[in-house]
Amino acid sequence: MTEDLKVSFQRTIAQLVDHYIGCRLLAQASPEQLYRLAQEIVAEDLYRFPSVVKEAAKLLRLTGDLDAFVVRHLEHLLWVEHRRALWHCSPTSTRSAFDLGLLIKGQEHLAATVGAPTVLITPMSLPYEDSLWLARNLFPDRNVIVYGEDIGSTASLFAGKDQTSSCSFRLVGPSPTAVFDILNVLDGGGCFLTYPDFVYSGHNAQPIVLLGQKWPLSSGFISCSRTIIFLGPHF
Repeated sequence: MTEDLKVSFQRTIAQLVDHYIGCRLLAQASPEQLYRLAQEIVAEDLYRFPSVVKEAAKLLRLTGDLDAFVVRHLEHLLWVEHRRALWHCSPTSTRSAFDLGLLIKGQEHLAATVGAPTVLITPMSLPYEDSLWLARNLFPDRNVIVYGEDIGSTASLFAGKDQTSSCSFRLVGPSPTAVFDILNVLDGGGCFLTYPDFVYSGHNAQPIVLLGQKWPLSSGFISCSRTIIFLGPHF
């Protein structure tokens, strides 16, 4: 039941982006409005989601003001949908106003991946569209393939060839040929972007440390890559 409450709340705010009016409202929301909305959701215990998050925080032995913690968490979730709404509602001609800026720390490590198959792991705290923008701009001269679920509307924003490069940028979902497509790009020295939550029961996995926490990473994708770059929200 707890999981159902969590999923229903997050699905509800995500579905606003798929609705024309909801998308417009989210795209126009200011940081102050998102913060106030998060406060109201906590005050009303909407969907009982704030209560669920507070219980999870207690299990993690977090200290301090739990209401303030939940407000920050909700503010981030709303910001993610705000960013998604900007990508989906704004005309291409105006997107430069909200594009991200690249801040690369350790450029020498990035340069060392040229010519080698590269797997990029980005935590799911970033909007999916921002992660795609990052991958496309981080490797403009290399073939890039991205895995994601329910990416139909997003694919049209990024898929295809860059106007200034002959390299391809492909998105794949859960299909029988996805792994072969990914391995073909890696075999050619390209890049594969995914998130750390794709290991399921029964799959061989290796433990890694990401953002201070242990995560299981698919052994198959580790074996087919000589370089793993960990990307964080600071980008």
